Amino acid sequence: MIASKVFFLCLQALLVVAQTPAGFAPAATEPLKVTFAANEVSPAGKQIQRTDTANTPTLNIPKSLISPTTKGLLILIDPDVNILGSKVNYLHWLIPNIDLSTEKLTIPTTGSNIVKYFQPSPPMGDPPHRYTFLLYVQPATFTIPAQYANLQSRVLSFDVKAFAGATGLGEPKAGSYMLVQR
Repeated sequence: MIASKVFFLCLQALLVVAQTPAGFAPAATEPLKVTFAANEVSPAGKQIQRTDTANTPTLNIPKSLISPTTKGLLILIDPDVNILGSKVNYLHWLIPNIDLSTEKLTIPTTGSNIVKYFQPSPPMGDPPHRYTFLLYVQPATFTIPAQYANLQSRVLSFDVKAFAGATGLGEPKAGSYMLVQR
């Protein structure tokens, strides 16, 4: 009886901290609130209709990340793209220099090193894809290294961990994910 209660509590704790898909790296434990029109991605992993993802979502960060002097970087990645039988990442959105001074984020639409939002579009018949949002806090000296100068042309097989390492981003501070299928 006690063992089953302990197991249930551990399982609940895992569900609460899992803001990114199981097995996905890097993982985020703080929730990033993602809302498409009136459709909130909550809990993380909720299935969303593709038609609801046509426009960029509204994003809200945890109060603990609000800072008047800090900038953030957002990544939206699909880790479920099948290329010749192997799963690869597809970069759907990358926005640096996001002002983190308020809970509701204002996402820049212009600037250098932006990968514009590309609507989730898994192939017909594929199982649901896990579209994963990651929010990083940028270091004060943040720059995009030369090997990532043209991010728009590097969306397929994008290595999130290598990019975070090369730019000094470290681990994501918040995240969420949704399932989308056609």
